[in-house]
Amino acid sequence: MELNYNKLAMVDKGCIKELDGNLNYGCYIKTGRLLSLVLHTLRNSFTYHQSAQFIEQLSNPLKIIYIQNWKICPPGKPLKKIDHITEVAFRRNRYKDLWHNKMEANEAITATLKVLYKHIDFTSTDFLEDSLKKEIMQLCTIKQ
Repeated sequence: MELNYNKLAMVDKGCIKELDGNLNYGCYIKTGRLLSLVLHTLRNSFTYHQSAQFIEQLSNPLKIIYIQNWKICPPGKPLKKIDHITEVAFRRNRYKDLWHNKMEANEAITATLKVLYKHIDFTSTDFLEDSLKKEIMQLCTIKQ
């Protein structure tokens, strides 16, 4: 069952609305699906214990998105770069309207990480690869 992203956008402290505005989607459903895909890509690289730590940082609406359709599985390979997140998300994407190619996927995922950076302290998670944390921090501190 799919989440009601229109309702979540009203209570998620601006995450979906901001991302939707940044990407000019004009559709909270599409934006919510993207956010879900990025959060699930991160989740699938974590152990169960790491996910429990990560969840502590999320607002309740982001927790709902994070745990949606969660099946406990062995963690995937650690994500070392934003390009790795893009690669995995591009392969696992089941919503064909999110993007048409890897360049669009990378732009959407980068925009998503920038918004998430405002809501999640990536630097305090000791299980994220240092190279990924550094890349996200650099991305988010560049003046637009």
